[in-house]
Amino acid sequence: MRLQGITPLFLLSCLSLCAGAGSKMRSVESTFERCESVMERVKRDMLRFEEEVERLRRSFDAQRASADDKTAQSILKLENRVDYLRGRIDRTASQRDKVRSDLKNISGPICPTCVSTAVDLYCRNSESLTREIETARADASALHDKIGHIGSPATSAQPRSRTANPDSLHTALIEVQKNAKPRMDSCKNGTAVTLWSQFHINMKRADSLKTAGKDDEYVQTLQLAQLLLQKALNKCGAE
Repeated sequence: MRLQGITPLFLLSCLSLCAGAGSKMRSVESTFERCESVMERVKRDMLRFEEEVERLRRSFDAQRASADDKTAQSILKLENRVDYLRGRIDRTASQRDKVRSDLKNISGPICPTCVSTAVDLYCRNSESLTREIETARADASALHDKIGHIGSPATSAQPRSRTANPDSLHTALIEVQKNAKPRMDSCKNGTAVTLWSQFHINMKRADSLKTAGKDDEYVQTLQLAQLLLQKALNKCGAE
């Protein structure tokens, strides 16, 4: 192999290119991590949207005799949006996993430009989902006001009564978790598996919040964990 033709200037140029590529990939990784955080917020907002739509359905069913067909159609559209948005969130999870894998193999056969493009697409999806869920929740809120039943003293007091003793709720969730573990370990539904994982994450977060003395956040996180657990079980056909 001939090395005589390689000049110090050429070597310096190669080193500069390598350093620049490394710096760019670190920037791509940082961007990806930021967008992952956005997607975690998207998942939490999505769960709240699903809960709002479920409350709308219960409220409508409770006063069906006095409700009009237009309201029924509006609720059905919101339920369809739940399915649509949930599907998109599930697809971004697969997209996220592929990007993670590619970032680990960037020094091998993976094309750096391809990874950068995939991260840009992932970030655009997270931003798009943020806007769409905000719009969907605003529509649900407007329908809440129209129906009128949701937000009444009797209805708004119901969630508080279920969490009057948050430690009891925590204990109950742990018990349900133990009983549900065999079913969930064998569950093949991708959405259910994701919800089950998020349930565990929120239970750990609730423990940390309780230790830190953040009571309000502790209760809110337990409520979110309860919703996650219910949805995970429902997706796997639990009673």
